[in-house]
Amino acid sequence: MARRNGGIVGKQNRTTTIKASGLWSMSDIIESKKADNWPKTVISAEVLMIAGGGAGGQTIGGGGGAGGVLLGTLYIPLASSTYSVVIGAGGATGADGNNGNNTTFYGLTCYGGGGAYSYTGTANTNLGKNGGSGGGGAGNRGGVSAGGLATQTSQGGLTGYGNAGGIGKASGDPIQPAGGGGAGAPGQDGQNTGTTKAGDGGDGIYNNYRTGSNIGYAGGGSGHSYNSAANPTDKFATFGGGVSISNEKVSGAANTGGGGGGGGFIYGPAQGAGGSGIVVIRYAGAAKATGGTITTITVSGVSYTVHSFITSGNFVVTG
Repeated sequence: MARRNGGIVGKQNRTTTIKASGLWSMSDIIESKKADNWPKTVISAEVLMIAGGGAGGQTIGGGGGAGGVLLGTLYIPLASSTYSVVIGAGGATGADGNNGNNTTFYGLTCYGGGGAYSYTGTANTNLGKNGGSGGGGAGNRGGVSAGGLATQTSQGGLTGYGNAGGIGKASGDPIQPAGGGGAGAPGQDGQNTGTTKAGDGGDGIYNNYRTGSNIGYAGGGSGHSYNSAANPTDKFATFGGGVSISNEKVSGAANTGGGGGGGGFIYGPAQGAGGSGIVVIRYAGAAKATGGTITTITVSGVSYTVHSFITSGNFVVTG
């Protein structure tokens, strides 16, 4: 004879839809969660954070490093709270390219991209500066100049992205500075074998949180050589990294965290500033907060509320 439920050989428990008023059966809970109607205590938010990019070096300079990137999902309590969002400015130009500024949100920090220096005649000097992604090494008649190191770390469950700057080199007069690091790849070393040219900025990354379509972010800036047989690759439109081929493209693109391009000597544009950063927060369903520019997009049949911060502000959960 079978035991009652709970015994070793008891009958299988079965889910029932019979319930007292005000109570939920297991099947009702499952169906409600599938329909996104089950009460939630957190906002499951997909977050993209990018710091300001570093500026390029002033004369035969390396490219600036891209701002550090954090990407992933945060679980933000669904209770009335205000969270500060600080958008890092791009690094300013000067005798040396300055580092970009940090971007912060929810206790997390993206580190500004590393700036770059002008050319030098002494080996192992005028290295790229460390930053979210490192700045490119300057052109160097005396040997090589190493790129700056990447300092971006993963934090709070978000994945960090950053890469080192390339190595500046020389081969006689064709002095070849390096590109700054990007979120997706290191900066290219100065090229003095075969084709002589300054190093390209490192590739950035693509992300679709803001519009539902991929946008390129956080590319490194290119270097600018003294006497080059080839221009650096133009990645301004793809990842926002400054490229030293025109005044319109030498600075990192705004709100991409792109690094600035290096400045020329006789030919070419002056050094470029870094591009400013951005924070994008999106979650499924109707708005549960205020702050930033709020839009609604649909991705794979799911409706998302998107908060885009291109300037500093507050993300206010309304509960």
